[in-house]
Formats: sequence, structure tokens, C-alpha cells
Amino acid sequence: MSTTSTELLTKSFKINNKTTKNNIVTTLKENIKSITCSSINEELRTKHRFLKFLGSGTSGYTISICNDNSCKKPVVLKYAKMSKKKDSSENNVKNVTHPINVEVLFNELFSDIIQKKMSPHLNIFYGSITCPSTVLLNNPNITGKWISKLKNNLSTGDIFDSIKLLFIEQGYKDLDEYMKIQYTRINKHNFLDIPFIKDLEREFRVILFQICYTLVTLQYNIVGFRHNISKLTIYLYINAIEI
Repeated sequence: MSTTSTELLTKSFKINNKTTKNNIVTTLKENIKSITCSSINEELRTKHRFLKFLGSGTSGYTISICNDNSCKKPVVLKYAKMSKKKDSSENNVKNVTHPINVEVLFNELFSDIIQKKMSPHLNIFYGSITCPSTVLLNNPNITGKWISKLKNNLSTGDIFDSIKLLFIEQGYKDLDEYMKIQYTRINKHNFLDIPFIKDLEREFRVILFQICYTLVTLQYNIVGFRHNISKLTIYLYINAIEI
């Protein structure tokens, strides 16, 4: 989920639907459609498209990559390993109820909400592909405990020898980082600086509104939707001027 800087809040829908951004999104989606399992590995290994490691969790490993030579619009690439369900009659990577496939479905629904101009405060989903685990194991830029755990999961048969690659719009920074910056700003100002305090209060109110509004929009349009995790690091901040 993404939030937008307050100065241009009233214009956020307009900004998000400018022809220029639509063109960028269309180009990115077309670029990703042409990606294959072998090409993405080769791109990241030899053409220095890899930018930086972003984070990892139980099932996912995320990095920032350049989607084209200009690298004006970095993209998040999430590698998601696919665990095997115990006692399942549909124990395969195409099972629509598999958590990773459900994640892809929800990302597609979120993008649909953006396209229908219901809310601009979501990350655009560019697409996904399914690849053999070798796209991770043979990449020197992707290392660490997560890869070691992946190898162990493969050897014990706990996961499929398939990795789902998800391509998602990258945020500017997460809300946790943003709040730390605001605390620094506060420490540099006197609390008697009324204009500054009012501006800061308005900014926090706008961010809270965007989060609540988007959650309500999702719950209204996607029957049964629940957002089970709420912490500062899952909310991404995007400067409206950069959109």
C-alpha cells in the first residue's frame, strides 16, 4: 500500500492518471511480458540491472531492479518460494488456493482498483512468471540465510522446485523510515513554531486518511478481504512529484 505526500493530495488522482504515467506503466508491463526465466537471470548477472536487496520473509526475497536501461522507474522483484501443502489433493504450483497464487490474485485486483480510479494509494502490479529455483540458486547477487533455507527446503521436499517472480511498483521509502525523518524535523524545530506544527499535523492526518480510505475501498470491493498485518514497514511512501 502506498501513501502520497500531502502537498499534492488533492491532485493525487489526477497525477496518478496522467498520460505520462499511463505510458510508463504500459511500457513496464510490456517489458515484463517479454521476460523469461533465463533472461531475467542473465539480465541481473551480466547487465547490472540489480540495484539492491530490500528485504526477506518466510516465503519471499525482494530486490530492487532496473526495468530498462534508463532505470528511471525501478521495480520491486519478489522471489516467492512455493511450499507444499500437507494432505492436499491439489498439491501443485497451479493450485489457485496456494498462498502465493492468492497473493498474485490480490495484486491483480489491487491494480484493477487503481485502473478504475477507486484509489491511487496502492502499488501497481506489473505481472508475474513461474521459474525453476535455479533462477535464484545461480544468481551471485542473491545470497544469505534465505537462500540457504531455500536449498534446505528443496532437499527435504518441503517446497516445489518452482519460484514465483512478482514484479511490483517500488515505493520511495516505507512509513517507518518516513516517521524517523519527521522526528528529526521535529527535533530541529521549536514547538512554538505554529506553522510547522500545523503542517506536520496535517501531513499525519492525510497519511492516516489514505491508509483508512484504501482499506475501506478494498474491503468494499473485494468481498471477504482482510489486511491481517499492520505495521509501519508495510506502508510505502511515494513523493507525489515523482509519480
